[in-house]
Amino acid sequence: MCRTWTSVDPYAVPYLQQSLDLRGGIRGRGRVGPMGTWDDLGMPRSSNDKQPRDYVVDGAWPHAALAPDAPVSAYYGQSLSRNLARAMASTGHTLRSLAEVTGLTHSTISRVLNGRVMPDLGTLARLEAAFGFQLWPGPAALPPTPSGP
Repeated sequence: MCRTWTSVDPYAVPYLQQSLDLRGGIRGRGRVGPMGTWDDLGMPRSSNDKQPRDYVVDGAWPHAALAPDAPVSAYYGQSLSRNLARAMASTGHTLRSLAEVTGLTHSTISRVLNGRVMPDLGTLARLEAAFGFQLWPGPAALPPTPSGP
């Protein structure tokens, strides 16, 4: 069962009301300025990391092996993609139905699923609120560290 935006934390409602325009979109997002938006440029959202799937060395996203020098963000993005795909499959959501429930665009959800972008906290919060459970993988996404001598 999916939760809708009416069931979010009441303390978050004023923030959400300020962040949403009347069409249900996020203010300022999706509008292209002189430099475009982050998503339009296909740019990652943190530091100088490439898109998570750019670190794939073998196999298909999101179950592929990542490069040994892949940053932490690539592992988190990969695990988040797997978690989101499992959540969508278990709830029967399609890209469009999840977009309708969250107020995100279906293309944003697709880019997260396909490792083309690291979502911002607002996107992650909307996805988790829609499902009613955590998608962010946390430290479990980190690759195993080599054992010392």
